Amino acid sequence: MTTEKLLKAEAWKRLRDNEHVKRALEVALAGGHSVMVIGREGDGKELLDVIMGTQVRFIEPCPCGNHGQRNSPCACTASRIIRYRSTLRFRRALDAAIRVEIFPPRALTPYDAEPFTTVMQRVTQARQLRDKAPRLDIEDAATELYQAAHNRLALTEKQQDAIQRIAMTVARLDDSRTVKAQHMAEAIQYQTLK
Repeated sequence: MTTEKLLKAEAWKRLRDNEHVKRALEVALAGGHSVMVIGREGDGKELLDVIMGTQVRFIEPCPCGNHGQRNSPCACTASRIIRYRSTLRFRRALDAAIRVEIFPPRALTPYDAEPFTTVMQRVTQARQLRDKAPRLDIEDAATELYQAAHNRLALTEKQQDAIQRIAMTVARLDDSRTVKAQHMAEAIQYQTLK
């Protein structure tokens, strides 16, 4: 195993209490999607940089960095957060295909993480499926879910496209030749974090 792969495997193992982030990274790696991670410095940014490199944008949730944190109260006023989130830097980060929030680990005890090599096997298989069939059929239930999300969330054209591309990636990671409702639901949730 190369030094780079060893570093990525170690970073993956250390990214604990954030299984949802790991899944988002797996989807991004398989589909070549960009990722925006909301969190504080020290919550795992350095690990994400090792795993994903420039495919990840890391942005603080508010000026003080504590908005939504479990153990650190936010010192920002609502108007300050609104101003911060309307900045060009924050809005550009929202253009990422996948949006996810990272949390600091709850405990420092060892745990058994799924090996990075196993994840990369799924990623490689999904990429091969993409190369064989760039477009997948979408089941009726998935289409209905997509339409409901579109109507309820007033999705932009960019978001609509991202959701469909991500849903296909999730389906491929599942070794599915069609996009099912659960694949669409996962894709939608990556676009609805604000």
